[in-house]
Amino acid sequence: MAASGLQLLGFFLSLVGVAATVAATVMVDWKKLVQGKHRSYEGLWMSCAGVQDRMTCEIYQSILKMPTEIQVTRAVLPVSLLLSALAVLISTVGMKCTHFMDGVPKSKSMIAMIGGITFILSGVLTIIITSWFVNMVLSYSGHKLFRPEFGNAVFVSWVGGLLTAAGGAFLSCRRCWRTNPPVSMSSSHFLSTNHSKSNYRHSSAFQIIWTFPKTFQDSSIKLTPLLDKMAASGLQLLGFFLSLVGVGATAAATFMVDWKKLVQGKHRSYEGLWMSCGGVQDRATCEIYHSFIKLPDEIQATRIALPLSLFLSALAMLVSTVGMKCTHFMDGASQSKSVTAMIGGIMFMLSGLLTIIITSWFVKVVLQNFYHSPPLIRSEFGNAVFVSWAGGLLTLTGGAFLSCRRCTTMSSVSISSSRLLPTSDPKSNYV
Repeated sequence: MAASGLQLLGFFLSLVGVAATVAATVMVDWKKLVQGKHRSYEGLWMSCAGVQDRMTCEIYQSILKMPTEIQVTRAVLPVSLLLSALAVLISTVGMKCTHFMDGVPKSKSMIAMIGGITFILSGVLTIIITSWFVNMVLSYSGHKLFRPEFGNAVFVSWVGGLLTAAGGAFLSCRRCWRTNPPVSMSSSHFLSTNHSKSNYRHSSAFQIIWTFPKTFQDSSIKLTPLLDKMAASGLQLLGFFLSLVGVGATAAATFMVDWKKLVQGKHRSYEGLWMSCGGVQDRATCEIYHSFIKLPDEIQATRIALPLSLFLSALAMLVSTVGMKCTHFMDGASQSKSVTAMIGGIMFMLSGLLTIIITSWFVKVVLQNFYHSPPLIRSEFGNAVFVSWAGGLLTLTGGAFLSCRRCTTMSSVSISSSRLLPTSDPKSNYV
C-alpha cells in the first residue's frame, strides 16, 4: 500500500507539473515592458500591448524574426511536453496500482522506473530552458525605459518543471517502494528442489502424454474468464480515454473566444464566455468582461454550465479510476468495484449531456437572433460550438462504456468444449 501510494503521489505530482508547463507554454507574459499605464507582453506565440484589461494582440508571422530566446523556448517546451506524454503512458503500465504486467513484477517495476526517468528528463529540460530564457532577458543592455523583464510565465514554467521532476523521482526510485524482501535460500529449499527434480526425471513419457488432455482442458476453463477480464478491462480503458479526450475538448471550448462571430468585410468581432475580441485578420483587440449581469443570457448560462460540466468530469475521473478493472483498488470487493466504475461512467454521461444540452441551447438562441436581426449585425455561432459538441459526445460515449455493467462484467460460469468430453469418473458415464 505504501509503495503504491508513493507511486501515485509521484504520478499526480508529475501530472500537475505537466499541466503547469502547458499553461506556461500558452501564456503571453514571458517578457513584459511596463511604461506607466501602458504595458506590452511577449509570449511564445503572440505579443500583446495595451492599457489594463484592454489589449491588442498579434500572432507572430515569422519565426526567424523573433528573438533567439523565444525561438529556442518555443521549440524546446513542446519537446518536453511530448516526453511527458510518453512518460504518462509508460508509468500507467508500470505502476503497482494497475493490473498491467502483473505476471512479470520485475519488468513492471522496471517500466515504472523508465516512466519516472522520462518525467525527470522532461522536468529538467523545462527548468533548463526556462533558466536560460531568464538569463537572456537579464543580459539585455539598454536604457531602463526600454529594458524588458521576465513575466509570470517564467515562474509557472519553473514550478511545472520542478513538480514534473519531483514526481518522476518518486516513480524512478525503486528503493523507495520496493516491498518484497530478498528470498533466502536455505538448505531445506535446495533439498526439496532437488527432490522434485529427481521425481520429475523419473516420470515416464507415457504419464505426461496421458495427463496432457486433462491439463489442456483445465487450462481452457481457466483461460476463458481471463480473456473475458482482459476484454472488459479494454472496454473500460477505451471508455475512460474517450471521456478524457472529451473533457479536454470541453475545456478548450470553454476558453475559446469564438462562440459568436460577426464578419463585416475584413473586420471580424468575436464573443467568448470570458472576453470579446475584434480586429482584422491576425491582429485583434480583446477586452475582458467586467460585468456578468450585462452579458447576453446565452453567454451567462453557458458560462455557468460548462464549468459545472468540467467539475462533474473531474469527479468522474477519480471515481472511475478506483472502479476500473485495470487498477488494484477495491480488488477484494469485486461487486462494489463494478458499481463504482458504473457510477463514474454515469457521472461522465451526465457531464457530456450537460455540455451537449447547453451548447445546443446556445446555438438555438444565436439562430433566433440571427433571423430577427438586421443583416449588418447578424451574429453567427463560431468554431467553439463544434468543439464543445465534440467534447460532449466523446464524454458521453466514454461514460456509456464505463457504466455498461453487462459489457464489463466477467461471466462467473464459462462453458467450454471440455465439459462435453468424457471424464474419468464412472458415474459421469451413467445415462
